Amino acid sequence: MFSFFQDEYPTKLFTYFIPAPPKRISGYREKQLDRMVNEILKNDFKLKDIKITSVSNDELMGMWVILHLQPTSKHGSILDINQLLDEIEAHVSLPMSEDNTDGLYPG
Repeated sequence: MFSFFQDEYPTKLFTYFIPAPPKRISGYREKQLDRMVNEILKNDFKLKDIKITSVSNDELMGMWVILHLQPTSKHGSILDINQLLDEIEAHVSLPMSEDNTDGLYPG
């Protein structure tokens, strides 16, 4: 069967763990994840799907974010996402000592 998508590049997965924040009255925004996803999408990827799964046990609380990415060009298909993210962290990310969350609603 003929498909218009025969030339699609192989998809890639990107996973990111967000630890549970301290209890608070207002919502929050994960700025580090926002920056990483924006940079990935700027580098010839589109978001095909996103899954989120929570983890809660005695040792760990938080959630995994799993992005299913579709390269939109040869550049994207050969790009090493880990290397790209290392470069981003070295140049534009928040220092690890800063708070990487931002309130969404006034508390």
